[in-house]
Amino acid sequence: MASSFDGVLDEIKDDSVKAAKDQLQSLLQQAKADSSAFARKNAASLEEWIVELSNGDLDQEEFNELIEAQRAAAEQFVNTQAIAGQARARELTLTVLDIAVKKIAPVVIAAI
Repeated sequence: MASSFDGVLDEIKDDSVKAAKDQLQSLLQQAKADSSAFARKNAASLEEWIVELSNGDLDQEEFNELIEAQRAAAEQFVNTQAIAGQARARELTLTVLDIAVKKIAPVVIAAI
């Protein structure tokens, strides 16, 4: 899946979203290396959804619904974690979701 995801991001040539694309890739790598199974699963799901969005298997509304459901799951997950891990898990997950929905998805959809 990563190679398909990387391919989708490689197709984004818009310089105005380069920083967001780079930040998304960096945060996803951090999430995949995180000790939290939730963070790893979130990263994998997000990559899959962006590929599906690019392929036309998801539309913007469906993508946004998945993001909102994942955001709610992240908030619920964070509430069950020890205080020390809460801030990092929340920041990592919510930042990745925000970048994907606000910066990457619109460019992917525009390229379809």
